[in-house]
Parts: sequence; structure tokens; C-alpha cells
Amino acid sequence: MLHNTFVHLSGIGSIRERELWNRGILDWDRFLGAISDGLLRERVYRSAVPTLHESLDAINKGDIGFFKTLLPESEIWRVYPQFAKEALFLDIETTGFVAADHEVTMIATLASGKHALFVKGINLDEFPTYIARFPLLVTFNGSQFDLPFLRTHFPDMRLDQSHVDLRFVLTSLGYEGGLKTVEHAFGIRRDPAIESVNGLEAVRLWYRYRQGEHCGVEITRPVQPYRRSRFGPINDHRSCAEDSTALVSREDDGSRTSNASTVVPRVPRKLVCRALRLCFHC
Repeated sequence: MLHNTFVHLSGIGSIRERELWNRGILDWDRFLGAISDGLLRERVYRSAVPTLHESLDAINKGDIGFFKTLLPESEIWRVYPQFAKEALFLDIETTGFVAADHEVTMIATLASGKHALFVKGINLDEFPTYIARFPLLVTFNGSQFDLPFLRTHFPDMRLDQSHVDLRFVLTSLGYEGGLKTVEHAFGIRRDPAIESVNGLEAVRLWYRYRQGEHCGVEITRPVQPYRRSRFGPINDHRSCAEDSTALVSREDDGSRTSNASTVVPRVPRKLVCRALRLCFHC
């Protein structure tokens, strides 16, 4: 999707971007070709050429930070297919909702298909070093809860990464409510053995653990598969990237058709579905 993006260029917003797509200028190569052929003569397009070359260079260097400074916050999700292998999915468990009054008890993460669990009193202090390795974070409602909570309890930890909050990506697609609600809309199902486990159960188990029940960490075992279930497997990053460049057109009634005369890239449903399989439930 990143190669189909023009809204990070100065003077080009969503309307101009869609106009480019409708004219068949669907990616950066076609844009540069249109400039060379004199098909795009407007000053706003010609002045965007240097930034477009810098964009290509940033991708070659793996510099995701370049796009963070230029993309609108609501469009930062577009970097995901290009930088998926460098993304860290994360979710936290706490003893309550107010960061100043409550603790972070557990942080579950997934990166490149590998889970990592950080537990207070065991290895939670290792998390700042771990998260600093990743240039891209993916959460569900993390901008409202997880990241503010982490900033309070780890004030020196790196949290300046690009951040895709799936809650707001989903809202833009018409999927509202908690992630469990959205899951069902995407056909995602949890293991029946942990279907009833939720965040409140994690709090209850944590306090039982603190009271010394079952010799410590063993008490958290029912929660661990629950945390892992909130990350399902991602099948193929390449197919996600291909899905993100799928083209559709809309008739006046809003229905999607295969009419090639008016085509625009769209937010890929399959990409979001797979990202949901990686992200935690609420």
C-alpha cells in the first residue's frame, strides 16, 4: 500500500490522491512516469518529485521513521505491509484503569511469529530494552490505554515508534465496538477452552498470585494461552501486501464493481483480518 500512497507528499491530500488513482496513476513509478511524459504538469505534483525519490530511498534503507513524519496519523497503517517483519504487536495487563494508581502486571508481545511474555517481579524490567528494537508498534486501543500506561510506568522507555492502532483503523472501515465484537464480524474464533477468559480474570489471577497461591507464576498459566490467542498466526506478509493494493471501483450506489475505468486502492480487509489475528482481544 505504501507505494500507492501520495498523501505524504506536500500539497496532496486524500482528494488529490483519489484523483490520481482515478487517472490510473496508482503508484510511485506511474507518478514519476507521468511527470516525465508531461501528463502531470501542475506545480503541486512537480514539486513532490524530490520527496517521492526520498520515499523510495527510505524504503530501501528500511527507514520507517521517514513516513511517520509525513503521513497523517490516520493513515500510518499504510506502512504495515512494507514493514510487517519489523512490527511488534503488544498488549498489557494491569491492576486497574488509572495508570497513576495501578500497576502493569504483564506485557504480551508478538514479533516475527515469536511470543514474548514479560511479568512483574520476574522479567518486566527487561521490556524497555526489548521494545526499543522495534520501529513499528501495533495495538488495539493502545493509543488510549496501553501506551499512556507504559509512559507512566516506564518514563525513560522508547515509545516514539510508528504506531498502528487497529481500533481506529477498524472504525474507519465501519467496525465498531470491542475487539471481541469485531472478531466475530471477521470470522475469528478463540479456543473454546479460554473463551470466557478476559482482562478481569487476569486481574483476579494476578492478585491470587500476589497472595502466594499455587507457588507463584503457575497461577498465571490460564491467562497465558489467552494472551497468545490474541495474536493468531500471520500466514504470509507478501500476500498481505498484495491484498493492500487490491483495486475496486464504486458505482453511485456505493457498490463495488470490477469496472476498470475508475479504480482506487482501498484499505485491505484481508490485511486487517490477519492483523486482528495477531492483535489482542479487548
